[in-house]
Amino acid sequence: MKIPLSNTRVLFLGAALVLGLLSSSPVQAVPLLLNFQGRVTVDNAVFNGTGQFKFALVNADGTQSYWSNDGSSSAGAQPTDAVAITVANGNYSLHLGDSNLTNMNPLQASVFANDPIFLRIWFSDGTPNGFERLGTEDHRITSVAFALKAKEAETVTSLPDGLVTEAHLATALKDKLDALQAKITTLETAIALNTAKTGITIAQMDAIAVNAASIGTNATAISTETARAQAAEAVNAVAISDESSRAQAAETTNATAISAEAATARAAEAANTASIGTNATAISDESTRAQAAEGVNATAITAEVTTARAAEMANTSAINANTASVGTNATAISTESTRAQTAETANTSNISSNTANIGSGGSGGGSTAAGSVVTSASSSDSGLAGDGYVKFLSIAADSWSASPGTEILSGRVGHGSAWTGSTMSIWGGALGSGTYLSTGAIYDPATDTWASITPLDAPDARSDHSTVWSGTELIVWGGYGSSGPLGGGGRYQASIQSWLPLNSTGAPSERYNNAAVWTGSRMLVWGGRNNTGILNDGAVYDPGTDAWAPVDPSGGPAARYDAASVVAGDTVLVWGGQGATGALGDGASLALTSGVPSAWSAITTTGAPSARSGHAAAWTGSKLIVWGGIQGGTYLNDGGIYDPAVGQGGTWAAMSTTGAPAARENHAAVWTGSELVVIGGEGVSGSLADSHAYNPATDTWRSLSGSTGARSGSSSEWTGSQILVFGGESDGQVLGQPMEINPTPPVHLYRKQ
Repeated sequence: MKIPLSNTRVLFLGAALVLGLLSSSPVQAVPLLLNFQGRVTVDNAVFNGTGQFKFALVNADGTQSYWSNDGSSSAGAQPTDAVAITVANGNYSLHLGDSNLTNMNPLQASVFANDPIFLRIWFSDGTPNGFERLGTEDHRITSVAFALKAKEAETVTSLPDGLVTEAHLATALKDKLDALQAKITTLETAIALNTAKTGITIAQMDAIAVNAASIGTNATAISTETARAQAAEAVNAVAISDESSRAQAAETTNATAISAEAATARAAEAANTASIGTNATAISDESTRAQAAEGVNATAITAEVTTARAAEMANTSAINANTASVGTNATAISTESTRAQTAETANTSNISSNTANIGSGGSGGGSTAAGSVVTSASSSDSGLAGDGYVKFLSIAADSWSASPGTEILSGRVGHGSAWTGSTMSIWGGALGSGTYLSTGAIYDPATDTWASITPLDAPDARSDHSTVWSGTELIVWGGYGSSGPLGGGGRYQASIQSWLPLNSTGAPSERYNNAAVWTGSRMLVWGGRNNTGILNDGAVYDPGTDAWAPVDPSGGPAARYDAASVVAGDTVLVWGGQGATGALGDGASLALTSGVPSAWSAITTTGAPSARSGHAAAWTGSKLIVWGGIQGGTYLNDGGIYDPAVGQGGTWAAMSTTGAPAARENHAAVWTGSELVVIGGEGVSGSLADSHAYNPATDTWRSLSGSTGARSGSSSEWTGSQILVFGGESDGQVLGQPMEINPTPPVHLYRKQ
């Protein structure tokens, strides 16, 4: 048995931000978690079912273990106990360090004092072969270590002088420090001039600095060498062009990685500096966005960002802003340069107001310090506003855009599509009434290129057919063509660019609008309709033997077409659709054994959504989400979440309709790992162009920026980082332009006043 690792990677998305709860008490510590999503195939077929996984964080050559899921790994060896994870269509996700999972140890910030760190994974599908390494190389975890390490700034109270020396700094930084040192004399002169003009003495500035230090994490013992390093960082972040700034920011990151203590010291000092300078909000939006982007790159806001790290990022932006407003590149070069900047600020603002602001540090014992920064998914967070926070920065979400590759495939509707793990395969469909297609193409989003699927030996032209990806082949079956319902099909092998026919012996009767899924080893076909009526039978096709086997209808759902169907671990869930008497509101679960169907069982109707067809459905890894559709000519904009693991027949929970999209049917939908994204569809006013994302963890909706153009009947695929949409129709006109978006939500930063 070979278990190749396919498209597995650690994802750090803004959608996965974890925030501490804020009140009049100090910001609470946030658990250290790494959101991990991967894809696994077994013998070139995507795995479905419950897999056993083992994880370890190791050094570069894998000879030292820093952490493992059960704490038993030593010298990079395989841990003893495994974590059971549900895998659907080869996809799985979990939080490393989530102690709620059996055999999962929590992550400690001290783990990330080590650099570099690599993630090593072992997997078992339950066969006698046992556990095997996923992939031949471990996966490096880069900026995350420092994002998590910043948490220690909450507890560190002092650091010895001289911890960071010039010997630790990069040569380029030393050169810049030498150049900056020459400016100190000029800055000292400015101090004297500003003192004469404003009447503010050095002693008064010292008092302000002391007050600021009392708000933060007591980093007053940081050596002059550390202050000089911070000056270089500020220069890198502001005084250099964008391209040069990025390079120097990376250089600064290398400097900050000298030790965990140095990273902590800088985080604390950044917080203090941000508390002093609160008058930098006048920087233009574009400049602020640029600085925010630099802050994001330098401080590595990740999917599991802590409130402490978010504060560090925003404080870095504040340092940049103050540096820009002062007009000098010498932020925090030394105690003298800090005084000079304070004096400069006094010339443009009311320093007495700043002093009062710094001295108070919040209201009441244990209050959050002024200048503290948190993140929120809301652009108008009333809870934060009530606690004295003001939004100062928003990191915008991506918008829909046309895929840049040269399109070679004509527009169509009723086509089939499948994601292969790296490409989107599209085949068949219709141009309009009576005009069916037998052409297709493969789109590679990594290279923005298209490749035609050969028409030689291809199945007959058709639409509304079944399309699945087996791990090595695109399998097409059934559908509707110029002669009516079809029962044949074909297997396209992209590696050799050729079609193979499907054996017709034992195949189900011809049909279209049926349910079809890949079980992990077979294609399941069930239900649908043909010239004899609506169907409730089905069969499974094994491409390894080119053979069909019937599915036992005992206990199965009533006959229907346009039903939603998903693979849910070791079961197939079928729900809703159109029956002989109209839309249906029930369903059933079909158990699988190594991908082979065994027995049907009913899905509870208690609390289920109303009857419907034309709805969208997605499997989250643990639950089925159903939304939208139509019932008796009435479009719907509600839905439900089904949990098969709770109670007899599972349980349903209603989805919020607050902020939900307009009612619709025949819309596209994808599950991104954290949200259900609904795209287009048909509503009362015709084809729709909007798209929305639903987060089941918060039971909330948000709209996505931009538009795919009004369309219904399009296909959509999730690449692991983007949504791809192709085809469909708009008020009778077929569409061909592929569209794409990264659906990561926006992030909003708030500062305590």
